[in-house]
Amino acid sequence: MPSADIPDIRVLRRISFAAVAAALLAGCAPSDSTAPADGSDPSIPPGASMSASLVVADVSQPAGLSLSGTVEFSGLTVELWDGEEWYTLADAPTSATVELGEGAAEATLVPATEIPVGEYTQVRFTASEAEVNVSVQVNDHSFSAQIQPPTDQPIVVEKDVEVIVNDDGSRTLRIKLRTFRSAAVSGGSLVFDGDLWSGAASMAMSASLVASDASTIAGAEVSGTVTFDGLAIELWDGEQWLTVSDEPTTASVALGDGAAEATLMPASEIPAGDYEKVRLTATAAVIDLTVVMDGKEYSAQIPSPAGESVVIEKELEVIVNEDGSRAFRVELVCLRSLDVAVDPDSGEILVTVSGDLGTAQATASP
Repeated sequence: MPSADIPDIRVLRRISFAAVAAALLAGCAPSDSTAPADGSDPSIPPGASMSASLVVADVSQPAGLSLSGTVEFSGLTVELWDGEEWYTLADAPTSATVELGEGAAEATLVPATEIPVGEYTQVRFTASEAEVNVSVQVNDHSFSAQIQPPTDQPIVVEKDVEVIVNDDGSRTLRIKLRTFRSAAVSGGSLVFDGDLWSGAASMAMSASLVASDASTIAGAEVSGTVTFDGLAIELWDGEQWLTVSDEPTTASVALGDGAAEATLMPASEIPAGDYEKVRLTATAAVIDLTVVMDGKEYSAQIPSPAGESVVIEKELEVIVNEDGSRAFRVELVCLRSLDVAVDPDSGEILVTVSGDLGTAQATASP
């Protein structure tokens, strides 16, 4: 007979079997969970939204050169991928400017806006137009280029997105753009490959042209100026002449030992190239000359032959300035020889000169 203080083992067994059966039945019973059948998060109510902005940074760092500038987009549409479908940001701005560089400068493609709650992993933006304005520095030389798409087709870029949760719970979506994955200077072109498109673009460079005169005459001292009217300037790149003056100009160059320089062309944007020679063409030129010879001083105004253009071709000296621009220098010799004589018939003093302008004669006054 079991003691009243000791549980009957048969009773314990019956209780254990009942507990196990109840647990099994509970596991098989229909759940009262409210989780949706489509697998969505029940903690997020339908139609819930969150605040998010989208920024982009350009990280173009091609080897062998440095770049700066901007990419301008217009006609923009922006879409986000949530793993199942693309969501279009209807209120996104339609234009944006992105700085080229090392990723330090960020541009806002979409300011803070309400979007459906989701796990976004990619961004796709489409631009109807794009323009790249780039400055290139290579081997202490500076160039610039304005690059547009090779076709009229829209520019479409898809990028993985980095999602940053801000302190206030909003999101910042960040993408990195490589406008230039690779780039190289070839002749006067920039050859490149990047996220937007690939190709080659003609480059420009800033250049100025100055002239000096190095006329020296044995036994005489000369001074004065040579003035060119209707001056046109061309540069030779080894293959062709390039006209760099938009319209004819007037310029005066001091005669002397080459120390005085006159600007024939101020700093201007010209097609990039390796220029070797310059050709100056003037409708007319006049030498205002003062000469001291044998203790006597004479003055003369010597024009170029009437009705004939003055054409001078010279080698160029090319100087690369600290900012990468070019300074072209040309040295003229307007007086290679000079003769002062008295006309036996008229008794007038005649000055005859020859040099880069050709040979000319004029009456001199003592």
